[in-house]
Amino acid sequence: ALSSIVMASPNNLVKMPINEPAPGKKKSQIEEYVVFNSGPGIQHIALLTSDIITSVAALRARGVEFINVPETYYTTLRQRLKTDKRKWELKEDLDTIQRLNILIDYDEGGYLLQLFTRPVEDRPTLFYEIIQRCAELGKRSIVATHMLESMIENPMPTRAEVTDVANAVYEEADAIMLSGETTTGKYPVRCVEVLDRIARATEQSPGLDFSRNIALGSDKQGIAAAAVRLAESIGATVIMVPTRRGLMANFVTNCRPRNAVICAFTNDSRTRRQLLLNRNLLSYRINFSAESEKTLATAAGILLTRQECHPEDKAVVKLIR
Repeated sequence: ALSSIVMASPNNLVKMPINEPAPGKKKSQIEEYVVFNSGPGIQHIALLTSDIITSVAALRARGVEFINVPETYYTTLRQRLKTDKRKWELKEDLDTIQRLNILIDYDEGGYLLQLFTRPVEDRPTLFYEIIQRCAELGKRSIVATHMLESMIENPMPTRAEVTDVANAVYEEADAIMLSGETTTGKYPVRCVEVLDRIARATEQSPGLDFSRNIALGSDKQGIAAAAVRLAESIGATVIMVPTRRGLMANFVTNCRPRNAVICAFTNDSRTRRQLLLNRNLLSYRINFSAESEKTLATAAGILLTRQECHPEDKAVVKLIR
């Protein structure tokens, strides 16, 4: 069972059925989809054609794969068409329909010809969806999928590997990770250099901005978002965040500032190491003073010494007492 609402464009050329499970005797395919995919999504996209025979033949010739329909389906179909009451005649050749594995859905008043393509993979957008949900929920995401595997033996990556790294950065993952490339590979240092160059080049372009839908569940998260908006509006170079446990630095990271670099300062070594996984964040360990001004002066001195910013640059300071 399912509950369905159909939305349509003014000219009725684009229609979008929105389905959700409803109580019934058995589990519906909609419920199976939601359970299998751990949430809602797009089940399929249907394309309309006025000549399905020509369209499917052309798609098959170009390598598109469709589901296989058993011969018994057409045997039963031929028998039903002879006995069922209907006010229409099939215009297309049934032998051609069978050869192309096209399905016929009909009732007394008319019929619909359709078929379904095979999915390229069971879940080709899995990593993409995980990164999106992490961004919306304020969770860290790390992509580590044999990103430069060919460089275990070769000094140069493949074009596909370069694209994989760029996509992870473009999707705004927090970190990208190497494994065998730097543990057993022949070119460990070169791998890191290549990874760094690809990441820096990709970061020059705006990402997918999944964080625009982030759930701000507390006042502190709201303040962090306001700090990021302020930094972007005034063209700040850095956002300085003193933090003990990393909480405020995480909140700022979740908002994904485009231009300003997040500089987190903590008096805890473990927090500093953990924050290294945050996207667009530099973390430093310093001793906190009882006076906030002294702590900020120490932090600013570190940034100037390391040339992360210049004296004339603007900075936003994130303080929560």
